[in-house]
Amino acid sequence: MSFAAYPSLTGRRAFVTGGATGIGAAIVAALHAQGAVVAFVDRDATAGEALAVGHAGTRYQALDVTAPGALEAAVEAQARAMGGLDILVNNVADDTRHAAAHTDAAQWRATLAVNLDPAFLAARAAYPFLKSSGVGAIINLSSLNALTGPANLSAYAAAKGAINALTNSLAREWGPALISV
Repeated sequence: MSFAAYPSLTGRRAFVTGGATGIGAAIVAALHAQGAVVAFVDRDATAGEALAVGHAGTRYQALDVTAPGALEAAVEAQARAMGGLDILVNNVADDTRHAAAHTDAAQWRATLAVNLDPAFLAARAAYPFLKSSGVGAIINLSSLNALTGPANLSAYAAAKGAINALTNSLAREWGPALISV
């Protein structure tokens, strides 16, 4: 199958969260195929290293996005190593099912820590680099579950709904700085 070519992505510097498997791996591979310089983080070191090896020049860092300060440090370090940042893709997610009646405060917080917090923290860390690029873009992946609210996904659905609200707010706040969200 042939895909469209987007010359405007050639040479652009992109950072992807949750990029080792699934949708994230497809995003990393597609950006690489378009000629973008790509860095990504994921906790799955085996899959992350294999993807990076298969896409020469792609930068991978094993990372738990819920570790305090780790994601922000990774965004900054990778942006500096790439000479800047043009694109942030907030993809990381964990849709493990939890019955609401049996979800305690710690489980609720842990679900938000992986499904919501990284989008804000990565965006905040990327902001100065995206602003200085003059063509900054943030792509936040949400889920239809934010709209449909299926059973056993209350924390995940709430986090993804919050991603939608965060996207709208950042678009209004950072649009004047020429950052599309």
